[in-house]
Amino acid sequence: MSTIKSFLKKNKKNSENIKLKLDSFDEEIELRIITGREYDRIQDKCYVNRTGLKGRQEPKLDMAKFNNLLCSTSMVVPDLQDAELQASYGVVGEQDLYGEMFTFAEHLKILNAITNTSGFNDFNELVDEAKN
Repeated sequence: MSTIKSFLKKNKKNSENIKLKLDSFDEEIELRIITGREYDRIQDKCYVNRTGLKGRQEPKLDMAKFNNLLCSTSMVVPDLQDAELQASYGVVGEQDLYGEMFTFAEHLKILNAITNTSGFNDFNELVDEAKN
C-alpha cells in the first residue's frame, strides 16, 4: 500500500533537460519539460474564434501558434528573452525570435524532442490531446 509521502513535492523526481544538437549552431540547445499547468496555459492562449456552421463563432486551436509557444516555452538554452540575442535577429519577443532563429526542419526536431520526452510518442497523439 502506498503512502501519501511518496507524492509530496519534495519527493518528486525532476525530469532532466533535453539537449539537442542542431546543424545551424556550434552548441547544443537545451529544452525542459513543461508542467501540466504550463501546458494548459499555452493551450488557452492558442484558441481563436473561427466561423463555423451557420456562421456561428466556434473556438478552434491554432496549432501553429500552439507548437511555437510550446517550443519557445520549453527553451532553456539559448535564453529567448535575452535582449542581445533578439537584437541580433532584429526581433522583439520570444516567439518572434524563435520563429526567426530556427528553420522549419529544426522546429520539427525541437517539437519531436519535446513531445517524445514528454511521453507522447506520436505527434498526432499530442494534437488530439490539445484539441480535447
